[in-house]
Amino acid sequence: MEDDVHSTTSLQERAEKRKKLYQKSEEKIHAKELEQTQAKSKGEENNPATWKSVSEECAGYMREFLTDLAYCSNVEVVAREATA
Repeated sequence: MEDDVHSTTSLQERAEKRKKLYQKSEEKIHAKELEQTQAKSKGEENNPATWKSVSEECAGYMREFLTDLAYCSNVEVVAREATA
């Protein structure tokens, strides 16, 4: 009888250890996936070629920036430098 109790306790302890190990493994996997997603988002955020559209929040700023005389002047300077 005592062996059965010891055996059951041992099985429960091992099951609990496996459960904790599995949870830690899942947490690590989730953290890695989150890190990869954030890195991808950061890369796309800084790469205008991947933008599909400008958010409504930024549309006014973009319109103002692109129609500003300083922008036109900068474009001319860049074009001149690129073809020199």
